[in-house]
Order: sequence, then structure tokens, then C-alpha cells
Amino acid sequence: MAMKKYLGRLEPFFETGTEGMCWLLVEDGKFSYDALVSIDNCDHLKIYNSDDAVAFDGIIDQDHKAGWTEFPQNPGHGQPSALGYWIHWTQKGWNPDDWAALFFNYNIKTEKRSDGYLRAELTKKKEIVNRVIFSKDLKLTNGIIWYFNEKNVDHNRIHKKRRTNTIPTNIVAAKLDSKTLVFNKRIVYFTLRGKLAIFQYYEDAPNYQQKLTTLSIDKDLVDMAYRDEDLIYTTN
Repeated sequence: MAMKKYLGRLEPFFETGTEGMCWLLVEDGKFSYDALVSIDNCDHLKIYNSDDAVAFDGIIDQDHKAGWTEFPQNPGHGQPSALGYWIHWTQKGWNPDDWAALFFNYNIKTEKRSDGYLRAELTKKKEIVNRVIFSKDLKLTNGIIWYFNEKNVDHNRIHKKRRTNTIPTNIVAAKLDSKTLVFNKRIVYFTLRGKLAIFQYYEDAPNYQQKLTTLSIDKDLVDMAYRDEDLIYTTN
């Protein structure tokens, strides 16, 4: 299933309850709330300047700390800000004012805002993966190392030794090497948080309940992540 590409313009959106500016894309041919498309982690965004030159072309990696500002009426608490507005995130590696200027079509040097908004293309990744390829042997942050495939996993035993809590019931490494992890027939949500790649999925629990399980992995170890054949993220 191919990822959908949204064409439209950038929008710094705010209304009561958003608690700050939200970076959105307004899709062509739609109106009001139906036209608003969120820009999320791992989405691919391409932004064009007014002269059609590319201003940004990359994978969204949200930084929720850049531009942090203390609330004037609530010392010790705050949130990111840019160009005098409260915001929620900045693209990692960007100055908050520079990133916000793209959405406001604002020239920081001249301190003037141009008419209209910048055009953009947004490809949604949905943060769902089936397969993850690692640049090194898979090592989780809790120290667990998985060297197995679906042929040598037998009743939670690896190399004939029982290892509880090391093999989630719905995950198998489908390749024979230690760098590939396949989330077999499950939906896994993939996000980037600082230096970590976060994988979240639901496991069956007693009483017909489901338990949310989270795997935290060093982001630099993630080489590629796929949903079917669609690239989600790459460090290269």
C-alpha cells in the first residue's frame, strides 16, 4: 500500500485548546477542518520557497525542547516558543525562529511577512512498521540482545535455555542475522524521541485485555524501517 502524498500550503494553526501554534498543512481542494493535515514524526515533508526553491526536504524529527521558554506567570514551567508565539516543536537541528518562519512565510532579516503561505508536499508515514533493519547487532536499552529467528525459538527457549521476558510473544526475527526484526502480523507504532527510536505494540493480556509494550532502541542503530515496502526512516 503506497503512502498518500498531500499537496497544499503550510499553516501556523491556533485555536482555543491547542495551547500553542500547531504546524499543519492545508490540503488543496478541501476546506475548513477537513483540509488540515498534521505533520507528525517520521512524515516526509518538502517545503518550497516562493521562488520554488526547496527550503526543506526531509524526515520530520520533532524537537520538543528547542526554544523552551518559562511562562511569565508560572515560574519553573514553560514550553517551546518561536517568533513570539508558543509552539510545540521544532524540526531537530533547526533554530525555532527559522523553522517557524517557514510556516508564517516570515523573513527574519527584514522582519516582514510575505503575502500567502509556502507550498509543501507531505507524505504520511502513519508511524507503522513491519520490519526494522539495524546498522549493528540488535541491542535494546535494557541490555537484552536477541540472536534468534523463527526457527530456533521454541516455547521461549533460546539455545535450549529458557529466558523469560526476552521474547515478546508477537515478535520474531524473520532473518537469520541479528540485524533484522520483523513484527509479524502486528501493528507497531514507531516514533522518534530524542536519541531513542520507540516501538510500541499491543500484546494479549489476561481477561481478554491488551497490554501496551514499549521497546526503546538507540536511534543511531536504526538503519531502515519499513511498512510493507515503504521506507519509514533511515539514518543514512
